[in-house]
Amino acid sequence: MKLAVISFTQRGAKLAQRVKENVVEYETICVTKFRGEPVPGMEQIDFSVEEWAKEQFGAHHGLLFIGACGIAVRAVAPFVKNKLTDSPVLVMDEMGRHIIPLLSGHVGGANELAHLIAGQVGAIPVITTATDLNQRFAVDVFAKKQGLAIEKKEGIKKVSAKVLRGESLRVCVDPDLAGRYEKELKEAVGEIGLEWCDYPLKDSVDIVISRKQGDSMGALKLYPRELVVGIGCKRGKSKEAIEKFLGELLHKAGVKALQIKEIASIDRKADEEGIIEWAKEHQIPFVTFSAEELLEVPGVFTGSAFVQSQVGVDNVCERAALCGCRGKGILMMKKYAKEGITGAIARKEEEG
Repeated sequence: MKLAVISFTQRGAKLAQRVKENVVEYETICVTKFRGEPVPGMEQIDFSVEEWAKEQFGAHHGLLFIGACGIAVRAVAPFVKNKLTDSPVLVMDEMGRHIIPLLSGHVGGANELAHLIAGQVGAIPVITTATDLNQRFAVDVFAKKQGLAIEKKEGIKKVSAKVLRGESLRVCVDPDLAGRYEKELKEAVGEIGLEWCDYPLKDSVDIVISRKQGDSMGALKLYPRELVVGIGCKRGKSKEAIEKFLGELLHKAGVKALQIKEIASIDRKADEEGIIEWAKEHQIPFVTFSAEELLEVPGVFTGSAFVQSQVGVDNVCERAALCGCRGKGILMMKKYAKEGITGAIARKEEEG
């Protein structure tokens, strides 16, 4: 994620430069919108703040407004959709005294980002989320740290309410994932405590961690984000064509898009707009590998002499899926082809 910063005064522009120079953990893009003497190295934009905000939301960048809260609220309001996918939005006063996470504090990382920026420029982070203020377990923060995707976002509020009341949480973990999350969850929850429930579910619980679909008796369903989808296609396939194909592929495999960790292909597809747009819309990294890297992947694959003659490797999708697992994966769905697009799915195995 990149950090996009906008300021509205000369003092604010200088503060933006301090952020860029000191917050090295992020690639920072600074612009300013004010009439006056330019600040060296600072781009002055001539379009609206709303247009700027729309562009940053579309790119899933973090947004930092150096100015009044009202400006930020009005600028981002038309683009706010979902707490699980919205960009993190923060506001800092031009004196650099306080920084406030306005939107996507947990999943988007705005709270964490506020602490980071505050530490680098000497500001005071103003955190308003109840679980943070009470130093209690935040299930959406836990999910993000553990690489878990949230299916039922409405369950976050229910779980947080129980935590703030000091009630223990009923949790069920699929036996296929035994040993992967229990210790971390117990440590994160702390003194509130957990009640472990048997799988499959026989009664309502607060949190379910499973890679299987269903389990609707849980207030909050968490899926491991562990799949790599390998893809190949003829040139010029649209985002809509990619969307339709991947929908069919995932349905056949019995998995969901939110379980995808990466989408992978050969480097010749690095500029394939349909794949790029789909990955950006779903906030999934798109990675590519050279033919030489794909050839090094061990295994038996669904080879094609035509593909070999075109790109130098007999199979792209299966090899790319496994290559994306960095040597620690299993192919769970072999090559599926339709209308000039091929796809395969691998599951990245837990380290150790």
